[in-house]
Amino acid sequence: MPHERQRLGKQGEDLAAQYLQGEGIIIIDKNYHFSRYAEIDLIGRDNNETVFIEVKTRAGLGWTPEEAVTKVKQEKIRQAAETYILAHPQLRENFRFDVVAINFDIDGRHEIKHWRNV
Repeated sequence: MPHERQRLGKQGEDLAAQYLQGEGIIIIDKNYHFSRYAEIDLIGRDNNETVFIEVKTRAGLGWTPEEAVTKVKQEKIRQAAETYILAHPQLRENFRFDVVAINFDIDGRHEIKHWRNV
């Protein structure tokens, strides 16, 4: 099951990157690790903004992907973003946090939702 979850997550991140690029966001980094427990899935540039993007992917019925972005998860993303900006000071002026949720139905079709500046 962990391998299936990883495969689904990777598939979701790839779909999210394609979708965001279609929206004009340039992906500049993927899977940035702040620590063993904190990661930013995608980092992009949208005009003059740095965008830290959390991607959540689910298959089938039950919880929606966006419900998985808890307050604890938000705090870990914020900490990772702070370290990224410290390492890349040229990006520090304008930034935001987005969430992309991808939900696959039982037939393998997917729906993408994108929340900006969450």
